[in-house]
Amino acid sequence: MNIVNITASTVAVCTFACSTAAGGLVNFLVTNTGGTIYEIDGQTMQANEVSTLDSNANLNEILYEGNYSILYNDSNRIMRHNLLTSQETLVFDTSIGFNDGATVAAGLAHTGNGNLFYSANRIAPGKSAVYAITANPTSQSATTALMDERPTFFDHHMVGNNLFIGATYLHNEIVFTDSNTGVIEDRFSVNIAIVSFFENTEGIFAMTKEGELHSVDLQSRSLSFYGQISGTSGNLIGATVPSPSTLVCIGVLSITGMRRRR
Repeated sequence: MNIVNITASTVAVCTFACSTAAGGLVNFLVTNTGGTIYEIDGQTMQANEVSTLDSNANLNEILYEGNYSILYNDSNRIMRHNLLTSQETLVFDTSIGFNDGATVAAGLAHTGNGNLFYSANRIAPGKSAVYAITANPTSQSATTALMDERPTFFDHHMVGNNLFIGATYLHNEIVFTDSNTGVIEDRFSVNIAIVSFFENTEGIFAMTKEGELHSVDLQSRSLSFYGQISGTSGNLIGATVPSPSTLVCIGVLSITGMRRRR
């Protein structure tokens, strides 16, 4: 099936204290495999450390939730991290929806109705498979759909009704998955290994572990190099775009912290 006329909603352009000049991206957040959170200047691509996650043994993806909080996927659980206080709480256990075996979850995306979507490698005797998971943290419930293939995903991003693109890191592909059925509707090859998707003022972007940003054009099925993130350490693993007011507050706290250290 060939996917056509995919229209992804763009993040509203706002003017705020730590935003970029016209023509640049809104500032965004990234994390490395060690759990360090950086704010990235959308125009200069320069990183500024703003927080650190408590848990990072199997850190996979970050996602802005609201109220100065991000969610992150740490293999078998989804955690909430407050960017101002660093307080962390458990949001969802990814074993929900299954009766036995281990679950290794990957990617993290919002759905249209406020739930969460991710994929999971289910490892159980005679039952190893990959599932598409839609989780409701409020009711602590999940719906699972067995995928018709077994790709290894790093991240997902919603691009249509029940339709998500996924980054298959090992095969350098972007894959379209129906979250309700687990059916892989379509795919196309890219020349980079993507670890994270995020949506900014100029559309959808893909990030590599080395911090390369590429704009994603789903109509032409092509990627274009946008810029190189600088000032981070280690391999990057996740990216997300918070609200403008969140970044203002984070920026102020970062400056205050720097002054105190001096």
